[in-house]
Amino acid sequence: AKISVDEGEEVIPQTVLHLRGDASIAQGGASISKFQWKVTKQPEGSKQTFVPGPSFPNPTFTANAAGEYEFCLEVFDSSDPPQKSCEPACVTVLVIPSEALHLELLWKTPEDEDETDKGQGVGADVDLHFAHPLAQGPDLDCDGAPDPWFSTQFDTFWFNPKPKWGSAGSEADDARLDLDDTDGAGPENVNLSEPQGNLDELQQYHVGVHYWNDHGFGPSYATVRIYVLGNLVQEYTDIALKPLDMWYVGKLNWPNVNIGGGTEPVMQTCYQTGDQCKYAVDPTDPAAGQMWQPTGEVCIRRCYLSPLASSGGATCSP
Repeated sequence: AKISVDEGEEVIPQTVLHLRGDASIAQGGASISKFQWKVTKQPEGSKQTFVPGPSFPNPTFTANAAGEYEFCLEVFDSSDPPQKSCEPACVTVLVIPSEALHLELLWKTPEDEDETDKGQGVGADVDLHFAHPLAQGPDLDCDGAPDPWFSTQFDTFWFNPKPKWGSAGSEADDARLDLDDTDGAGPENVNLSEPQGNLDELQQYHVGVHYWNDHGFGPSYATVRIYVLGNLVQEYTDIALKPLDMWYVGKLNWPNVNIGGGTEPVMQTCYQTGDQCKYAVDPTDPAAGQMWQPTGEVCIRRCYLSPLASSGGATCSP
């Protein structure tokens, strides 16, 4: 068995890899009668598969999530009975973000038995949000300040995948959503080449996750990974979300400790103690609480409906 990868062994996220096994050879005048590809390693949460399938000599594979992938190939010859290659051929491909900021959202939905299938309504639809410091939307979390979500000029999400934030004629200071995954598992990712902010004037971007529609599959468990200059610097794993939950992950500081001279942490994580909307009505309510606490549960607002559009009939569980 012999393997090559047209794109090389170090690529950026969202690269479609063209894997080639047709240079494999059989001994003694036989020919190759069967190919068997396997993904022996991929980033946790990634659920990509070979296209058209693992039995094709030269399949493709979309390396959506950052991290390390290992592909192995076994071949069988045309003798009777077929002889398998003594050892599989394997190759490792590293997927490394090239932008200053790279954010990934992946999720798993236990009730979805096949998170790799494609099509409308065949999986849970969870959305990544990355908002500019100027983003302002309705105050649906009852903290007395505008929420950054669904601000069409300043929130990067499925409805606004390539907002214009910075200099005219330049896209380097604009965030972009590379993929809106509507049918399960992700990843969705947002990239920003040249974040605004400097050592004299810190900028804080907003990171959030909205469970748009479960399509009947129930709760999902979301993972968010944040890369700075190609390095994984923050990860939130398996955060339980119900349909129409809005998870305010936190505020991303730029610059930060991972940038030369930066002193602030990468993230100001949002924690809450109880329900802030109940606190706004009655601070003595046993279920009342407040956001942006040093410890507590992650900040999730139940039944967070988009002010822009219906979630396609999704229902929430307060």
